[in-house]
Amino acid sequence: SLFQDRNIGKARIYGVEATAMWRLNDSWYVRAAAAYARGDDEEADEPLDTVDPLTGVFALGYDAPSDLWGIESALTLVDAKDRVSAGDRVTSSGYGLLDIMAHFSIAERASVHLGVFNVTDRQYARWANIQGLAADASDNIALARESGTNVRANINFTF
Repeated sequence: SLFQDRNIGKARIYGVEATAMWRLNDSWYVRAAAAYARGDDEEADEPLDTVDPLTGVFALGYDAPSDLWGIESALTLVDAKDRVSAGDRVTSSGYGLLDIMAHFSIAERASVHLGVFNVTDRQYARWANIQGLAADASDNIALARESGTNVRANINFTF
């Protein structure tokens, strides 16, 4: 596929984002975030394809009283995207992802972070990776899909 960025003469984007975190006690917490945006190309009088769908993240976490380790489970919910610039453009259905992350302190200034992402092995594509594609570009849409269940690990050093 060949993509070309182009400026739009007059566009309008508006939305809202909210984030909250509640400490249930010294160890347990709940956090939530949501983002909504709507955009229009005002010259062409059509929706902007580059605007992401409604997204929410809800997490439950535990930090050990010693601060030596913690774990968090996060649910990401993404709404369907069917407001596109033309009828022949790709749309997407909504999806949900479950991720589980943990961190362990291994020294005063070093920690290990482990995560299992997309625990339910959901097949999906992020809107940013498919927006603007033709609806019949099934090969390109398939190539844009994210990986299934995956594990990541890293070590952080603080200086």
